[in-house]
Amino acid sequence: MEIRILGPFELIDDERRVPIDAPKQRAVLTALVLRANRVVPTDELAALVWGDDPPASARLTLQGYVLRVRRALASVPGLSIRTEPTGYLLRVDPDRIDAHRFTRLIDDAARAAAGGDTAAEAELLREALALWRGEPLADVGSDALRREEAGRLAEMRASAIERRVDADLRLGRHLALIGELTALVAAHPFREGFRAQLMLALYRAGRRADALEAYRDARAVLTRELGIEPGPRLRRLEQAVLTADPALDPAPRAEHSPCALPPDVPHFVGRRAELARLLAGPPADAGPAVCAVAGMAGVGKTSLVVHAAHRLAERYPGGRIHVDLGGTTGHPMDPAVALDRILRLLGVWGGRIRGGVDDRAALLRDRLAGRRVLLVLDNAVDEAQVRPLIPGTPGCGAFITSRARLIGLEYADLIDLDVLAPDDAVDLLAGVIGRQRILAEQDRARTLVAQCGHLPLAVRIAAARLAGRPEWILGRLAGQLADEHRRLDRLAAGDLEVRSSIALSQDALPPAHRRPFHLIGLLDLPEVTPWMVAALLDRPVAGAEDVIDALVDARLLEPGRTDAPDGPHYRCHDLVRLFAREQALESEPPEVRDAAVIRVLRALLALAEAADEALPSRRLRLPGPRVLSAGPAAPAGAAPAEPLAWFEANRQTLTTAVHRAASAGAAELSWRLAASLLSFLDLRGYWDDWLGTHEAALAAAGARDDRWGETAMRYGLGLLATAQDRYKDAAAHLAAAVAGSRRLGAPVRAGRALGALGDVHHICDRLDDAFACFREALEIADRHAT
Repeated sequence: MEIRILGPFELIDDERRVPIDAPKQRAVLTALVLRANRVVPTDELAALVWGDDPPASARLTLQGYVLRVRRALASVPGLSIRTEPTGYLLRVDPDRIDAHRFTRLIDDAARAAAGGDTAAEAELLREALALWRGEPLADVGSDALRREEAGRLAEMRASAIERRVDADLRLGRHLALIGELTALVAAHPFREGFRAQLMLALYRAGRRADALEAYRDARAVLTRELGIEPGPRLRRLEQAVLTADPALDPAPRAEHSPCALPPDVPHFVGRRAELARLLAGPPADAGPAVCAVAGMAGVGKTSLVVHAAHRLAERYPGGRIHVDLGGTTGHPMDPAVALDRILRLLGVWGGRIRGGVDDRAALLRDRLAGRRVLLVLDNAVDEAQVRPLIPGTPGCGAFITSRARLIGLEYADLIDLDVLAPDDAVDLLAGVIGRQRILAEQDRARTLVAQCGHLPLAVRIAAARLAGRPEWILGRLAGQLADEHRRLDRLAAGDLEVRSSIALSQDALPPAHRRPFHLIGLLDLPEVTPWMVAALLDRPVAGAEDVIDALVDARLLEPGRTDAPDGPHYRCHDLVRLFAREQALESEPPEVRDAAVIRVLRALLALAEAADEALPSRRLRLPGPRVLSAGPAAPAGAAPAEPLAWFEANRQTLTTAVHRAASAGAAELSWRLAASLLSFLDLRGYWDDWLGTHEAALAAAGARDDRWGETAMRYGLGLLATAQDRYKDAAAHLAAAVAGSRRLGAPVRAGRALGALGDVHHICDRLDDAFACFREALEIADRHAT
């Protein structure tokens, strides 16, 4: 949806024009748009529509106009008019209004100018001015509203044009501006700024006489029409032209300014904060601008720094050079070779490039002294590789990308790059395949980018496949990617492939750390901790921490929460996890894989049961066997010092583990984990997790004919149904729990379930049934009292 007032009024919804044909209705809506998201008093609105002499029935007439406008807007999402005690309020996202976007872009241009980025300033002003389609408010049906607002908007436009021309003049584009400025002077004969800009453009184009003639024309018009002399700016400019003041000359250009950058990435989206840091530059008294961007494979590090480098042409007139250091190939470039390449691009004769790394680094810094050059050092392997390549004097800069975080570069601004935000990932997809295909399947588009893990490389590959098959709907590719076992096969297009990109990171690992990486892929858990990895590898926690550190350095694991009571947590990107699982399935025997996963689930269960025992809600626990019926004993688990905090920190991992155990056929692990969560989920009110874990574990227990598990899960589901006022379901589950406990010969368990069933009968006013349940439960308690 878009509201356009910078020209004839238009309301566009999904490329459909919403008709607001009556002039007065357009006037009412336009007045509310100009004051969007704040209450417009009725008297003020009437004055905007009718001026100083509104009709006697203005309030009633306005009500009718607003009613008709509301009807027209009924089908437009995100746009509504609300009646307030004092007037009317239009609710709308300001970015849907072209006038608001115009103002925001003007502010962005001012910030770019303050940061010295003239090229960005000019581009932002051009983008703002492109929103204009003609005379504002010409068709709103209100002379008063036009008098109030049209002049203000027109002045904002003229001021933006003047600022954009100033920026273009600073960029040396005077020849292209002369024709435009001639037309602007004719359209705005009293605006001295345009006349001054025309004089400067003519002078810089070598047309000194024409520049003086432009001044004489300005003076004649101002004295004849207004009876005033030109202002100080024009008078000073005339004197400067007469004396050929060198200050009027454009800034000199560097003689040799290599631009050895890859093409700017098409459809660049997102990364606003990171891009702003790259474009900001260091303080005036600081050394060279050095930024090191780190992130996992395919996250878009190179795209970001190359895009920023293209934006910084004015700041680095001495040149912008890109060198791929090969850090992900297994054969990183020697720093001496990289120095040779950079020096040659800077115009150094090959015979002067002698000696080793130190001599060449000194020669590079000598050549860069007093110049403004940006080096883009891509795919660095470590600090030692890039340190000799970094400029040593202010005015220069270096952008470095690496999968490792180069913390040893103490003078660098370290930027960690994560995957795209969901909306940005959809925008990236739309930029390649077209917005129309996205609008037709918006939910499928979000599913598709989620299946890509919002990883830019994966999204671009998916987009390339769709662009090459315009007859495909998005749902077809989403359906293919739904199969996790084939997802990496589908995420390949031409020479782009997610699997090979991740494989480069794996291959850089020491051999001793590759097998642990593969096993972590088998867990399918949202987070891992050192104690989980220790159980997975059947080794001490200290050894597991060394493995995790290596995987984090290789960006195969990402740091997660650091404030959890059981220590730091780590995340594995979905596509990286799929790759690791593939490797494990190829390299590990089934019995080894199963044993590793079971060890982790048993460790989780041991800790969860110990934490559960420390919680206050003992009434929710069914008595029963505490030792797993098959396999080795679970690791001894000391109760976490803060059981509630531990459950909260590991909630998603524990609930996922219930489903993971169920899918692996480990029914007893599944239902015991679910049972250990019951008190915590009840205390915190996580009823969806309660239902999901118990239903999954019940199905697993039923498939294995595990009567203990079925009874425990029926009991838990009965308590949940009672809490949710689903008494029919509660009675059915609890009756099944009573019957199952009796068949198992577990009277205490049956007594607990009878008490809960009695509560349900009592709530439902079945007092005889409730009395029978309570009496039997009491008898059992008396017989088995300890």
